[in-house]
Amino acid sequence: MIDIKEVSKWYGPFQVLNRCSTTVAKGEVVVVCGPSGSGKSTLIKCVNGLEPFTQGEVLVDGISVGAPGTNLPRLRRLLVEQICQGSGGPCRYSGRSMRAAHRGLGIRGGDFNALVEDLKKSLNKFGVPAREQGELLAILGPMKRDIVTRS
Repeated sequence: MIDIKEVSKWYGPFQVLNRCSTTVAKGEVVVVCGPSGSGKSTLIKCVNGLEPFTQGEVLVDGISVGAPGTNLPRLRRLLVEQICQGSGGPCRYSGRSMRAAHRGLGIRGGDFNALVEDLKKSLNKFGVPAREQGELLAILGPMKRDIVTRS
């Protein structure tokens, strides 16, 4: 799971990221899109630990990307495993369970449902066929019981 919480980034006086927040669940596919110069590459670099951010927090499987002493190679490996396994690849995810990774976050059913709707919109926008959308949602659906902790 990837949690991006209130991440902001400045290059001198120019703010590139302004309080970006989202959660990407195990097996979920997310598209980051926007016009040139909107901060897409910067956000991805911050999540990968390749670019420091000014404020906020990025957690991958509960591990803080920006914290001193974070094992970024392990973090990157877990991220690749999660995406690979969720898409049917030969990888096995070796990180924490979704229940453990989401414990204490207070995610509600409505939050999860909003995430699913955003995912559907993104998949439709980029012309992903209905069959593939169904396969992706079939991966995400069973995770709801482990992710949602509040009614």
